[in-house]
Amino acid sequence: MADGRHAHRGILKQAFDHLHAHFPIEAVHRLGRWVAEHVEDALGIAGHRLPRLVGIENDLRAAQNHADDQCRQ
Repeated sequence: MADGRHAHRGILKQAFDHLHAHFPIEAVHRLGRWVAEHVEDALGIAGHRLPRLVGIENDLRAAQNHADDQCRQ
């Protein structure tokens, strides 16, 4: 019975040490991935809204609509 306890204790200690060593690495990896995804989302939103704020999108639509009205010179 004493040998079985030592074996289980050794296996549990090994598993705990493995978990303890890899948990911070996995947490940092997940956090880094989360931050990168949110930065990409924020840049995508800014990229879509910026032309509207500046007025470029409306100017392009107006130019496209009035292209037929212009005469060739």
